[in-house]
Amino acid sequence: ALDKMYSKCKPEKFFGDLRRFQRGSTDKGLTPNGITYEGVGVKKLSGASAGQSSTLPVFDIFLGIKHDEPEQGEKPGRVFEYLDDMRKHMPEEHQRFLKALKEQPKQPREYVKEKMKTKPEMAELFNSIVSEISKFRGKHI
Repeated sequence: ALDKMYSKCKPEKFFGDLRRFQRGSTDKGLTPNGITYEGVGVKKLSGASAGQSSTLPVFDIFLGIKHDEPEQGEKPGRVFEYLDDMRKHMPEEHQRFLKALKEQPKQPREYVKEKMKTKPEMAELFNSIVSEISKFRGKHI
């Protein structure tokens, strides 16, 4: 589906003409100083992004996929910072769910590693899932 999208909507057209209306009130948006909401004050919001969905972060956590995640004491990468910022725009229940999922002592990736010893085909299946998600994310991030 993404390939069809790219053939009908060129990236320069999307980013140059359409995306600027979805940027929200950030430094790159149409209202870089934020929007004043009556009774609330000035807010700077990032605008629409699929990064605000909890769907792909669930897969990332389950499969152990990391995006520029810093090691202890390292500075986080741009992708990690962006995805981390997008989580702040998710409903609180989704944020709590992702946090609880990440804090589980045993992730599915560890389970697969254990089972690979007796069922080597699990590694191939697991890796094919990670590969397909990586392809999707590579085109979409």
